[in-house]
Amino acid sequence: MIVECISVGTEILLGDILNTNVQYLSRLCAEVGLDVFHTSVVGDNVERLKQALQLACSRSDAVILTGGLGSTDDDITKRVVIDFLHQGTQVSTYNKSTIETWFDNEKARKDNEIVYTFPKGSTILKNHVGTASGAVIPFNQGEKQGYIVILPGPPKEMIPMVEKELRPILYKWSDSVTESLVVRFGILGEYRINEILKEEIVNGINPTIAPYVKEDGALIRITAKAPTDIEAKERIEKAYLQVEKKLGKYIVAVGEESRSEVLVRILKERKEHVSTAESITGGLVASTIIEAPGASNVLEESFVVYSDRAKHTILGVPNNKLEKHTAVSQSVCRSMLKGLHEKTKSDLCIATTGYAGPEGEDVGLCYVGIRYHGKKRVFQHDLHGDRNHIRNRAKNLAVDYAIMMMKGELWEE
Repeated sequence: MIVECISVGTEILLGDILNTNVQYLSRLCAEVGLDVFHTSVVGDNVERLKQALQLACSRSDAVILTGGLGSTDDDITKRVVIDFLHQGTQVSTYNKSTIETWFDNEKARKDNEIVYTFPKGSTILKNHVGTASGAVIPFNQGEKQGYIVILPGPPKEMIPMVEKELRPILYKWSDSVTESLVVRFGILGEYRINEILKEEIVNGINPTIAPYVKEDGALIRITAKAPTDIEAKERIEKAYLQVEKKLGKYIVAVGEESRSEVLVRILKERKEHVSTAESITGGLVASTIIEAPGASNVLEESFVVYSDRAKHTILGVPNNKLEKHTAVSQSVCRSMLKGLHEKTKSDLCIATTGYAGPEGEDVGLCYVGIRYHGKKRVFQHDLHGDRNHIRNRAKNLAVDYAIMMMKGELWEE
């Protein structure tokens, strides 16, 4: 079954609010095995909404509209749907009694008449938070049959309504289930992942493999559709084994577990501790580790050694080495690792140094050092982007390298 989502509201087009409804609904449809091929946003304009609704009904089996269910002049969705369907109207006694409870004068009740008026044949989706209920309305436009679903726009009203009232209906519409698996990769960017997995990505139909880049790095999402969840998971497992064969060394997290959660989990399982010495990242690595539950059990100490003096006084980096090689060098990064381990005795030590910019010839040059159980590696990277992008990328590399070192994928030079 094909579903299309239309978000109604000029405030969305103007960027005044973020359209999280379509994200939520698209994920839900994928979860229950329904296909979403199109989504759109329409302002509070009757003619444009009619056109969007006509197009959506012509190419989809169900159209879900969010927003515009109130009683003010800019709440046009239900009025447009009633006019579009030409099926007549019905009164929801549940909503009428709610309006009568909320408003104590006849004019206010009359002004809110649209709130309890629905297209004939509607299945009412009760709103347990506000006054505007939603509805599922079957339609028959010539040879085309399907459903129109209207939902309130505010997520605090829409989400409870969907979970309590609409979700069971969506399951009845579906003859399959959709499962997804997220695989996160260390070090590699989206382009390189796409290059290595090009055959699987291009030829993948069921399951599909799609690469993404998020704030903490690159990943792929493997998505499969099947009559049962067991079959869908079997398809995902088969695709994952193909991915693992090509990129297993770089896999740092599988499933919904974040990179920082993986790092903390491994350290907890091994009863080990981590410490950081950060220059270019300025505490971002430690902050990322702290985001994960259980960080208090594994994070020993963290030092922001931004200046040469701090590197020398806190970590014991020799002044002559700083003068000869500069703070942004492999030699100094190695000394930072050495000093950090001598000071903390942590099982895992992470050090970062580099030029974040925005000015200078070497902007983007950075070094990430990892020491784990006596094994040491210092990695050089030339990063691109603005100052904070470079810093965030350096932080991601530090976490990725640490996980890969603990997994035994990286060894001492």
